[in-house]
Amino acid sequence: MKPATAKLQLPSLTQLRKAVFGRARYRWGCGCRAGFIPSSIHCLRLLVLVFLFTRLTEAQLWSQNLVISEFVAANNSGVRDVDGEFSDWIEIYNPERAPASLAGWHLSDNPLNVTKWQFPNVTIPGQGFVLVFASGKNRTDPQGELHTNFSLDRDGEYLVLTRPDGTTKTTEFAPTFPRQLGDVSYGVSMSTQTAQFVSPSGAARMFFPTNDQLGLNWTQPGFNDSTWTPVTLGVGYDRPQTGQTNTTSEPEDVTQAGDSIIPTSNNSPGNETSENVIDNTSATKYLNFDKLNAGFTVTPTAGDSVVTGLRFTSANDAPDRDPTSFVLSGSRDGSIFTEIAHGSIPDFTARFFSVEVAFTNAAAYLHYRLLFPTVRAAGAAVAVQISEVEFLGYVGAPPPVFLELINTDVEDRMFEQRTSAYLRVPFTVPTHQPLDWLALWAYYDDGFVAFLNGVEVARVNAPQTLAWNSPALTDRSRTNALREQRFDLSGFTNLIVPGTNLLAVQALNDRADGPDFLMRLRLENTQVTLAETGYLTAPSPGTQNGAVDLGLVADPAVDHGRDFYSVPVQVAISCATAGATIRFTTNGTAPGLTNGLQYAGPIPIQQTTTLRAVAFRNGWRSSQVVTHTYLFLDDIVTQNQANTEAAGFPALWDTQPADYGLDSRVVGTNDSFGGKYRNSLRNDLLSLPTMSIVMDVNDIFGSAGIYAFPNNRGDAWERSGSLELIYPNGQTGFQANAGFRI
Repeated sequence: MKPATAKLQLPSLTQLRKAVFGRARYRWGCGCRAGFIPSSIHCLRLLVLVFLFTRLTEAQLWSQNLVISEFVAANNSGVRDVDGEFSDWIEIYNPERAPASLAGWHLSDNPLNVTKWQFPNVTIPGQGFVLVFASGKNRTDPQGELHTNFSLDRDGEYLVLTRPDGTTKTTEFAPTFPRQLGDVSYGVSMSTQTAQFVSPSGAARMFFPTNDQLGLNWTQPGFNDSTWTPVTLGVGYDRPQTGQTNTTSEPEDVTQAGDSIIPTSNNSPGNETSENVIDNTSATKYLNFDKLNAGFTVTPTAGDSVVTGLRFTSANDAPDRDPTSFVLSGSRDGSIFTEIAHGSIPDFTARFFSVEVAFTNAAAYLHYRLLFPTVRAAGAAVAVQISEVEFLGYVGAPPPVFLELINTDVEDRMFEQRTSAYLRVPFTVPTHQPLDWLALWAYYDDGFVAFLNGVEVARVNAPQTLAWNSPALTDRSRTNALREQRFDLSGFTNLIVPGTNLLAVQALNDRADGPDFLMRLRLENTQVTLAETGYLTAPSPGTQNGAVDLGLVADPAVDHGRDFYSVPVQVAISCATAGATIRFTTNGTAPGLTNGLQYAGPIPIQQTTTLRAVAFRNGWRSSQVVTHTYLFLDDIVTQNQANTEAAGFPALWDTQPADYGLDSRVVGTNDSFGGKYRNSLRNDLLSLPTMSIVMDVNDIFGSAGIYAFPNNRGDAWERSGSLELIYPNGQTGFQANAGFRI
């Protein structure tokens, strides 16, 4: 809300004292008596204080410390906008307790025009986030997705968040933010410190009233509760009614024939496609020639479901093709998947035989992806096959179970006897404990009223007039009772005193013969501290950021370029980032903290060599891996099967004999062309640019390498590596880290 439209209300003396002086205790007044004209000095004091309060109220609307907490300038596969595009995005964070309006605030990428794009009137919750797509689409409908009229430059540019006054900047990346990386966000780290005052399994004292003799005296810290019953939180009981099965129901298949199913690839015969795996008959099967890491994604028409197991049924033939392991992942949106479980599949002892695996999972998903990384005999099998897969679980939420939350069973004191119980939970607060974000968390069935040092601070599903035998207003569902609810007590931090304090609760059931009752509490204060700015490996739109890498280590620089060489050289590596450590390899694998050697001085290169290097600095994001291939013609023209295998290359590609080296019939000692090509080979190799593909040898030629399985398709068959273009005439080529598929 803009200050001009704010409704101001004169405060009480207590409110005014708190607004102006915080918690300090001041006595003041104009000194006037009825019927007398006040002295000018006292009237001036009153007017000044009222003016100060008015200015404070107005200023509070302007002084929200909203910040840019995170942004992505190279969104390749993360959050999609409503158009289905991977637009870059900017996240705004409100670190204050109170909600704030973004109306009139601005974002800009132009230091000469800091009001380039203006927010509409949208509200950002206290300690909440608002996401804005930096797409250039310029959308400002407060009911829809927000899009700025500019986009972000991944190589770095100016970015600023400006208050409605058009000049005050709350976050500014100047002169530019640093170079950005694909699907890596940049922002401020948020450290969270939580002080727990009342534990969910803490000690308490409990009393079951039979009259109103105590009134509300029992909520006071000084009340003598020595005769009350000692208990451990949480308290309650659970008596499922006759015929109630939601605590004992067995998992069932949440999929059905006809559900949407998408295979990892279409590398299957026409009559053995993925639809067969959920058609509820073992007479059909799903076969995929990808063999390893093949599978499918299924979307149950039942909607939300919680899967806690899988049942596999073997197919009709070729046991070598049976899958022996699985990876199950779930997704809410069909694009971002979270692993649920992985492990081994028990051996099938016969054809059309079923085996089961079970695992712990309480998360509900709409889509499931199942992969089979291995088969029984990879060397002999040409494919993976499975007749049926049943996704065992529950449609909707998992069966509610109270007993896991109850440490003290009070059925004998509550059931068919009363609807109310009193709880007193003492707790201690250190002298200098910050109290900014105090919150009460509760699992409850069916209602309660909470008091902090004798003052009511929370009430839910309770009658307006509270009596010793009050029931809850309504019966709360078991599903809702098992969702811990947060009650913000930040406005009551003034009630806390150093030392011993008291949380008192009157817990309510909806009726005396109710089949269940639950009261489980925790009281805690959480501080969120904004700290360093840097790179976040895992973008966290809409949630708190984790730790950051403070900077980006510069890529290693090599003093000898990729080229053809005829004499040995000493290659020196350096890094422009002070304090960086360089590690390198010469076997084609990517160097890392646990792979390769630490650079200590120039490296002798005297034969065809692939030099790969990376730089690290503690607390910073590592550099990219740089690759330089040094080609010696004398090595290339003598390459053959034997010396290639001796260098570590496999003798088999899957089950086929490997074929390396130059064809001896063309360039061998006794070639079929009388030395025509052998004699000119060195010069011929210099007539065209050379392309160098560098990968881990197992990723390209190994038992699961892409060269060994040239017909396999999809993301599962992409491997990382380096691509270089090397010109023989000194012309500048390039090197890029890339993904390779065949």
